[in-house]
Amino acid sequence: HTAVATAGDGSRGGDDESVHPQSLPDVKSWLRSREASLPAEEREKRRARAEVLTRQIAQAAKDKQLGRAVLAYRRLVTHERLIPTSYTYASLINAYVNSGHMPGASAMLRRMKAVPGMAPNVVVYTTMLKGHMLAGDVEAAEALLAEMPRQKPPVPLDARA
Repeated sequence: HTAVATAGDGSRGGDDESVHPQSLPDVKSWLRSREASLPAEEREKRRARAEVLTRQIAQAAKDKQLGRAVLAYRRLVTHERLIPTSYTYASLINAYVNSGHMPGASAMLRRMKAVPGMAPNVVVYTTMLKGHMLAGDVEAAEALLAEMPRQKPPVPLDARA
């Protein structure tokens, strides 16, 4: 049984390529290095703007509007060329989970892990665990639980996990 994601505009977006993680832009390494060379004041303005868009992603996740979350992520990365934070990834993963789109959540988790210096925390893992359990995928949840302490740095299991 696969849940169908909501694109955010009321349409069913489970098979919609616009919410598929492979259609989402990656942050290029040159952009990350360029960001680091900006003056502190400019970096702070960009960080604050990324935080605003990340809050929009988080609200869309809460509202189970995957399409809206993906649009905000696209705006952040493609249009404004900002750098997603761990909170950005966590919020987008939550949007996929809350919309019942576990393949998308898993793909975004893999993408997050691939970013140098970006490690999923217990909140991200707990969100993924929730999604796997809601989907009835106990094996995937158990595999995630086994992975957590092996991460670098290790992600401690807490009462929620």
